Amino acid sequence: MTAEPAPTDLRRSRGDRQRDAIVAAVRGLLQERSFADLSVSTISERAGVARSGFYFYFDSKYAVLAVIVA
Repeated sequence: MTAEPAPTDLRRSRGDRQRDAIVAAVRGLLQERSFADLSVSTISERAGVARSGFYFYFDSKYAVLAVIVA
């Protein structure tokens, strides 16, 4: 018998992946266009998350930028 990870561990790792995907999407999009031209919809689409998922992790696109430059 193998121990299954606790449900909270699964959610955290999935959440970490989604958050990382959003940050990576912004980094990639910034190679293609200016920050002013980015929208939450564009970022979410590139990251493969719903817009509501974006807002679960970040208040705005500026919050993602703050993570990148920190």
